[in-house]
Formats: sequence, structure tokens, C-alpha cells
Amino acid sequence: MELPLLGGGSGPTVLLCAATAFEARLLARSVGLAPGQRPEPHPGPRVVLVCVGVGATRLPVLPPPGVPSSLSALLGVGLCGGLAPAAAPGTVVVATAVQEAGGGSRPCHPGWAALSRRAAAGAGVPVLAGPVLWSPRLLLVPEEKASAAATGAVAVDMESGPLLRLAAGRGLPFASIRAVLDGPGDRLPAALPGLLGPDGEVGGGRLLALALRRPVQALTLVALAGRGRRALGALGKVLETVLAEPEP
Repeated sequence: MELPLLGGGSGPTVLLCAATAFEARLLARSVGLAPGQRPEPHPGPRVVLVCVGVGATRLPVLPPPGVPSSLSALLGVGLCGGLAPAAAPGTVVVATAVQEAGGGSRPCHPGWAALSRRAAAGAGVPVLAGPVLWSPRLLLVPEEKASAAATGAVAVDMESGPLLRLAAGRGLPFASIRAVLDGPGDRLPAALPGLLGPDGEVGGGRLLALALRRPVQALTLVALAGRGRRALGALGKVLETVLAEPEP
């Protein structure tokens, strides 16, 4: 799948930023951007979908090349880790603010947050609104997540901090709408950080090598990928409604 993908409605242009191609592929169809897809016209925004890498290490030029109009908002989408007890896998998390790992907090756009919560309720998808913690690294074990939860954040991700700063620097509204991959009590495989490529993908060769050395961790990763697909499916239902409505 070649990115960026462009499509959507007849309104102003909104930039969706996913960390990995895995997330972008699974969300593209929900927002009317899958190759060959011809969604019905609607009054929602035009949509541009890009990948920014794990930790937002590949922030896009704004506007991205090939985008014919200026941007009206930037949305961070994809997966996150749950910190609050209610942040179970598959729950959609709508950020009210982004907390920096070293302290400090910036609010997210309240209109986009309210629209996202309504969309989740209408789709029957569990939704949790609250501050999201930006972390420069994956939180792998429940003890790390418990420490992060003490900040008051309901979830954690690795991209919202840089994305919010990018949006703020351009005067753009920012929202973070994500789905929980791992809950506060879940333990991620210790090998996961070393398996991720520059695009955030776990290559087949790396996974095979892990299966030969540590088969239990490899099986856990396969199960985690299935959970990610289901979580992104729930998020896609929400984004489908959000992006079919006029901009808040």
C-alpha cells in the first residue's frame, strides 16, 4: 500500500497519522481509502493517511506532497496501551490532553474529542476519555504501567507528544483517537522492541528467528497481532462515523 492515501468527503482536509503500515492498512478501508474503494459522497472532511513511524520518528512535511489543499486538523490514530482499569483491549481511547513523560500537559481539541465519543457510543464501541501519556519507549510490564497510571493518564502511546507539537507549531487542531492493544495488567513480550523495524513492522524473518529461540514469545506475538486487528476494527467503526460528519 503506497502512502499517503487521499480520499474522503468534500470538506476541509484532515491528516490522519498512524505509526505503522499495519495500522494504516487496517484503518484505510474504514475511512474510505482502501485501493479501489469508492465510498459514497458525504459532507465530512477530505482525508489524508500517512505513517509516521513508531515514536513519530518520521514526521510528515505539512502539507504532505500531493495534497492539493491546506490542512484543517491533525489526528493521531492507531493502537495504544491501557493504563486505567477501564482501558481494556479493544476500548477506544479519546484523549482530552497529552501528558509529556517528563511532566507538563497540553489539551486536545474538545470538538473532535466530543465527536469521537458520540461516534463510539453510536457504534456500540467501549470508549474512555481522559489524558494520554506520551512515552518515548514501550511499557512492557504491569509495574511500568502502574507507575505511568499514577500520572492520571488513562492510556499511553509513543506518538501523541511529537504529533501534538507538530500540530501546535502549525496552528492546527489536534486529536488522538486510538484503540487499546494491551491492558494495564497485560505483559508484552520482552523481545518486542528489538523485533520492530523502522516502519514498526515485525518482519517474517525476525519472527521466525524468535520462534526458533523462544517459541512462547513468538506465539504471544501472533496472538497480539490478532488482538490488534480486532482493536483496529473497533477503532475503524468510530473513525468511519467521525470522518463522515462535518468538521467540529
